[in-house]
Amino acid sequence: MRTLASLAALGLALNAAPAAAAVTPMPTAAPSGSITTLRQAKQPTKLLPVVKMHADYEVEVNKLGQVTKVRSAHDTKDLQFNALTYGNVLQMAIRTEDGMHAVVGVYQVDYDFNPATKSVKRSMKLLSEGGVDPEARGAVYALQDLEKSSNARADAAAKAAAARKRPLVPAPTPTATIRP
Repeated sequence: MRTLASLAALGLALNAAPAAAAVTPMPTAAPSGSITTLRQAKQPTKLLPVVKMHADYEVEVNKLGQVTKVRSAHDTKDLQFNALTYGNVLQMAIRTEDGMHAVVGVYQVDYDFNPATKSVKRSMKLLSEGGVDPEARGAVYALQDLEKSSNARADAAAKAAAARKRPLVPAPTPTATIRP
């Protein structure tokens, strides 16, 4: 009888616990010195440049409109902006307005950053038609091949290192002799 009464009291306490938790108000502000306050204090305040920037690239385009090579680049002093624009120019495809055709040739691609609007304007201009290999492979695919070969070299090096760690002669196994 006593165990039955204690189980019933425990059941009532468990049923009342969620209701009591729901009534408890959540704190509105984090206490000073807490982790959230410290994380907010360490956030960078300056993320975008405050000056105008201009970068331009002269690129070759194949018959599919893919950029195959960067002939020349005039970049800025901001290394991050240069890296972003260079990566973007290697990945782009330049086609006619209908999106179905491409003009093989040499193009100039300009990137202009405006700090007032915090936006980058990209523009393209055909410098000369033809004069490049229309069958050339796109730069993106060349970079993928480079990555695959570097991953294959890393895998081969890891296998060779694992093979060097294995002993050439197996270690002798201990034998036990049983004496009567």
